[in-house]
Amino acid sequence: MANQKPVVQAQPAITSTTLTPKSYKDCGVIGAAVGDALNGVGEYIGSQNALWESADWKKSDEAKPIFEQLLDGIKIRFDSLRSDADKWYGEFAYVDNNLVNVTDLSDTQAKKKYERVTINVFTVFALTTQSFNAMAKSNPMLHKAHSVVRDKFKGYKSEAMKRINSAVVAYLHRNDEKKTKVILSFDDRIKVLFAQKDDNLYDKSKSLHALCASASSVRGDESANVSRLNRAIEAFMKVWNCKPQKAE
Repeated sequence: MANQKPVVQAQPAITSTTLTPKSYKDCGVIGAAVGDALNGVGEYIGSQNALWESADWKKSDEAKPIFEQLLDGIKIRFDSLRSDADKWYGEFAYVDNNLVNVTDLSDTQAKKKYERVTINVFTVFALTTQSFNAMAKSNPMLHKAHSVVRDKFKGYKSEAMKRINSAVVAYLHRNDEKKTKVILSFDDRIKVLFAQKDDNLYDKSKSLHALCASASSVRGDESANVSRLNRAIEAFMKVWNCKPQKAE
């Protein structure tokens, strides 16, 4: 396991106004800042967790609290993005046999006595899965409101974790290209270009066979004819492999 390192001093957060672009210049500032911030995230996590990509490490006791802290941070950001315009989020009132966002209460409803309930990402996920499922029968209105928050957060969390993971992986592999980069001869490049699945040089992102097959089967590209490609490659290789004639 990688050794846990001391927590570093957090950098000042970008203000909410800065995160709302009002010009191309703002977009430049924000775009650069976000990139820098993600690089920092990758370095912080990757420098402490060299086994980040290991499936066994992710199941370990060491990993669990780390992912819980990441999740807590994502919840904070998710909550900060909510506003009064989000009618499915915030303070609600049980009034007139309905669950109403307090910002939508009429003057008449506001004067009534009613029970209030807070619905946000923290209260929603404080419930166990069992309690949430039981709510479907005991309080369908509250269950429905909770479901909206849960679904929206799951989508937000998924994208956030993808960005975090990409940043960590990029940090862990920052030197890979420098170590493994090999300059191929032109002849080897041709072999890679024409390689098929049973060839150790096969790379589906570079092989014409793979690209042609994908274009034909996935996109229905009529110009992608594997049989014709094979004949063309065979004709090319006959010329390419023949001994060059000396100029007289």
